Amino acid sequence: SDTANSVVHKINAAGAGVTASVANDAYGRPNLLKLVSNSGQGIRLGASGDTSNFLSAVGLSQAAVVGSTATTVTGSPVGAGAISATITVNGVAVTINQTNAGFTAAQNAAFIRDALNAAGLDVTASVGGAGNDQIVLTHESLGSQHTITLQITGTDAAKTGLSDGTYQNGTDEVVSAGPIGRLSATVAL
Repeated sequence: SDTANSVVHKINAAGAGVTASVANDAYGRPNLLKLVSNSGQGIRLGASGDTSNFLSAVGLSQAAVVGSTATTVTGSPVGAGAISATITVNGVAVTINQTNAGFTAAQNAAFIRDALNAAGLDVTASVGGAGNDQIVLTHESLGSQHTITLQITGTDAAKTGLSDGTYQNGTDEVVSAGPIGRLSATVAL
């Protein structure tokens, strides 16, 4: 439970850039410690000068840090009409040349999505937003270390709804390899 003396509470109160929670084991019992990093931050367990056995006691010493969520970017609504722009994603330039002035914002978003997905990028493009008129880019790899770098150029760059920048908001997680059980604050680890 998340009482003031619990490991979960103490980790969450420490400001360590992670959120701790109790996760269920393979049998549905809530007895594993789970840590999820803040957006764009990795998880590093232990320190070179650490001599405690805390990581062993909570089952994290043998646990692997894995990607939890992927970095994503959601653009503003795409403009209607013809669009001429180049969207560079992680160094790969994709030319957008949609010449139909009658296209709606949703049609342009679908056009851009299809062009980006056909380019073989390390991100997947989808369409979102209330009007299905926003480009959503999701990195294909989970984890805090993956980035999406965008550069938008051309006459209609603003109409793509995307902005220049480097985005890194994926997360990592680690789950204890075994049950944590209860710890007694009066007994040394």
